[in-house]
Amino acid sequence: MNKSIFVLACSLMFTTAHACDVCGCSGTGSMYSTILPRFNSSFLGMRMYYRSFTSTHPESLITGNDYYTSTEIWGRWNASKKWQIMTQLPYHYFHRNESGKPTTTQGIGDVSVVASYTLLNTVSKEGNGLKQTLQLGAGIKLPSGSTTKTYNDLLVSKTMQTGSGSTDYILNGAYTIRKNKLGASAQAMYKLNGENGDGYRYGNQFNSSVQLFYWQNAKRVTFLPSTGLQFENVGINTNNNKTVALTGGHTLLYTIGAEVYYKNLALGIGTQLPVSENSNDGLLQSHARCTAHITIIL
Repeated sequence: MNKSIFVLACSLMFTTAHACDVCGCSGTGSMYSTILPRFNSSFLGMRMYYRSFTSTHPESLITGNDYYTSTEIWGRWNASKKWQIMTQLPYHYFHRNESGKPTTTQGIGDVSVVASYTLLNTVSKEGNGLKQTLQLGAGIKLPSGSTTKTYNDLLVSKTMQTGSGSTDYILNGAYTIRKNKLGASAQAMYKLNGENGDGYRYGNQFNSSVQLFYWQNAKRVTFLPSTGLQFENVGINTNNNKTVALTGGHTLLYTIGAEVYYKNLALGIGTQLPVSENSNDGLLQSHARCTAHITIIL
């Protein structure tokens, strides 16, 4: 395998929190950190995310459980030596169980496209010296998902819709450094959310993460375990320019995962465990998240 540096990138599926009814974060997505193979190569693959939440309604004290599964087609195209284009198209399956009453929705989510410019790339240098990459990017999330999903002929809440209905703008950056087999990656992303056709605006989101990884070659297979921390902060939602109660918050997660590379095939699995959280005024509790992917290097 080409011993290029690995770069941390976000999946660009972003968390939004709507919780007048408190129930879990909107299934239109969450940011996940992924170590990507072969910095100078294009790829195409499929990723899966699973998240679950427990929420408590402040008035009735009813407890609900939300389960969100998202599968996306993702890809990266090296447009030139300096420019890369990444895109994700998710398909969501959401299930809620509240007081024994189930609700299920599914469908295509919001598509995202991000263009990144490489400011620093020493990956092509020979030897075992210090290797680094630095990228800055900007992109857009388009409202391709539905905001009118129903269950038993009733419109479901915003947290169960497969799309946000808004056009959102993305800024991100990623830095990776590696010395021989040991490396570290740092990434930050800010998403500026627009207002949808109903006058609803999800709070802007900031995410950052730091990961350590270890590069281990075994003949034609490369094994890459990683561990780190991820921080998510979501602003307060507004409805027709009025603050929505019980929205917004922040979460710190411990991340652990592993990637395996064989020829042009990459496999990965990981989990994110909440360390501390204050979401929706403490009425929302996140559980462990799981991720997996299979990717073909082009």
